[in-house]
Amino acid sequence: LIEVPVVILTYSFFQKDMKQSSYLKAVARGLLALPVGAIVNALGAIALGAPVGTRYFVRTLNWSLLMSAFTVVPAASVYGSSWTDWHRIFAQTKLIGSVDYMICLPAHGAVIGAWFGAWPMPLDWERTWQ
Repeated sequence: LIEVPVVILTYSFFQKDMKQSSYLKAVARGLLALPVGAIVNALGAIALGAPVGTRYFVRTLNWSLLMSAFTVVPAASVYGSSWTDWHRIFAQTKLIGSVDYMICLPAHGAVIGAWFGAWPMPLDWERTWQ
């Protein structure tokens, strides 16, 4: 609950083009990126085996919002919709300055941490479905 406003407000100070867009536009981009990134993360989690149904909907939604706050929101607040910057940071990992490191390292850390956190889940043999 506290994480999202802190991330949006903090990363909006480091936006790429201060002259072309205002601080409020960077905040708006971060607010818009939160649900968009959450939908993408939720669909990816479901495609990789997250349970589907009303019982697990809130948990999947909370996880995808948290992952969106760590991965998509900082880049959207700083770079907006610049495809070249997004590609440079996330696909090529060619980081130029300290702001690039501030975006890239937590995003990759969140994804790798979620992957390693989910990796031992099938080893829980106390479940009835195993």
